[in-house]
Amino acid sequence: MGESFRHRFAKAQLAAGTGLPDHGQVFMSLADRDKVQGLELARLLVDLGFTLAATVGTAGYLRAHGVVVDTLVGKVGLADMAWTPCR
Repeated sequence: MGESFRHRFAKAQLAAGTGLPDHGQVFMSLADRDKVQGLELARLLVDLGFTLAATVGTAGYLRAHGVVVDTLVGKVGLADMAWTPCR
């Protein structure tokens, strides 16, 4: 149990015959409170050769900190929500 979650997850995926991807695009949508830690992850993913897709707010934060975001994605779920003005 001394291994980190990521090591246990990787071992479980490999044992199940599901290889871990070594390329492709990763979608990121981060709450403001998670952006600092997400920045570290985004840099690691780009360094590993992945491209990034992100919501507008997350992409703006990542780009402001020098991380390339290839694809912008609209806010997840907003298109399906009905907007009702407050009275």
